[in-house]
Amino acid sequence: MFANYPKSAVRFSAGVRRADLFVDAGQFDAAVDLYGAVLRENPPEDVAATCVYFTGESQLKLGKKADAAISFEQVKAKYPKSPFLPYALLKLGAIYGEDPAKADQVIELYKAVAAQPGSDRLGAEAAFQMAEVYFKRKDFARSAESYKSLMKSYPADARTAEARLQAAWASHNAGLYADALAAVVEGLKGEAADKQAEWLYLKANSERQLMKNQEAAQSYSDLLLKFPDSPLANAARYERALTFYKQGKYKETVEEASKVKPVPELTKDVYWLLAESYSELKDEDNAIQYYRMIVKDFPASDVACDA
Repeated sequence: MFANYPKSAVRFSAGVRRADLFVDAGQFDAAVDLYGAVLRENPPEDVAATCVYFTGESQLKLGKKADAAISFEQVKAKYPKSPFLPYALLKLGAIYGEDPAKADQVIELYKAVAAQPGSDRLGAEAAFQMAEVYFKRKDFARSAESYKSLMKSYPADARTAEARLQAAWASHNAGLYADALAAVVEGLKGEAADKQAEWLYLKANSERQLMKNQEAAQSYSDLLLKFPDSPLANAARYERALTFYKQGKYKETVEEASKVKPVPELTKDVYWLLAESYSELKDEDNAIQYYRMIVKDFPASDVACDA
């Protein structure tokens, strides 16, 4: 059809369909060649945009990301009114997102999709990916804002459910502890058991930052009781001890802090907490013991001089 009927109204459609069949068969090299054959015949703009976009998709399947990026950039530059534009921008975002140096460029791509998404699915994907990029950059305020936009504008999208925990962490890390706690309350209502430990840990952390020390201690306790083998259990035990210290419960602090496993990221803080608690309890021998351990093992730390 494509070869023998050059004046047919469906000639270009036939060429595209043939290339599509090779995509369906997993023969992506052949598909790239066939989309190229259609393009060389100067098809209408909508057909050309289709061919360029699916050339990029086929190149991605072949692992040729640089070539795919060129194809998607052509969609962006030559066919700004094509319905494939937001798809191409999302694909570019995914490709460029592998290079941290291109984070600003990636965000601009997702912003362009969010401004004119073409569908709720595309709008949700753009908001989700933008939030993820901001989170990786530790720009937690903008990440929380993007997650909030996702959940408000696209509550039924699968990405909204997927993002709830990360969104709560973004709020927490941005210092929006009340927002984080509200998100946790909602998240705990239906979260699967494999995520409940992290939800509880986030709940306790948010409560502690809001100076709800009694509630935080109980939340840490709930986590330790329900998920004693969780990777978060050790940190939860330390932070539970910290909540006791802030309440002036020094004996309980010592009991809890003494159970924390000695891991590099917590050892210095545990020593300090024990030393300060023993000092408050007027147990000078133990206090001196832990102050000396800080001076010996962590001489360059922020508390070495005080110790």
